[in-house]
Amino acid sequence: LGAELLLKAALGLAHGFGLPPLVIGLTVVALGTSIPEIATAVTSARKGHAEVGIGNIMGADILNICWVAGLSAVANPLPVERRLLFVMYPSMVVIVLAMLFMLRQGHRLSRVNGAILLSLYAVYVIVLLYAAPPEGL
Repeated sequence: LGAELLLKAALGLAHGFGLPPLVIGLTVVALGTSIPEIATAVTSARKGHAEVGIGNIMGADILNICWVAGLSAVANPLPVERRLLFVMYPSMVVIVLAMLFMLRQGHRLSRVNGAILLSLYAVYVIVLLYAAPPEGL
């Protein structure tokens, strides 16, 4: 319910700022649909079962790429502008490799690692906004 309310409010704000649908999908909708994964990861980490959180995150990513994208593409092709492919895929590879490197160092994500990952996401959003500027500008 909380994710649903967050999603509706964020979509209203994003549309109000004139953000293109792709940017809304890659940021606002992704955040709204990731709230359950975030809650599960935080809760499992606090209870000493961080592996459940990591498994949940990785499993959700694989499910989204294979099942959600695959089924959506079967139902209707998913076109993406070429210039955005040069933003999204390299960003995804860099962020995943950074996380895997961090996990290999001591087999855990520390607070510093978390701050680095959040910073990488902030850079991704800034680059995305530059690659797909708001409508009407």
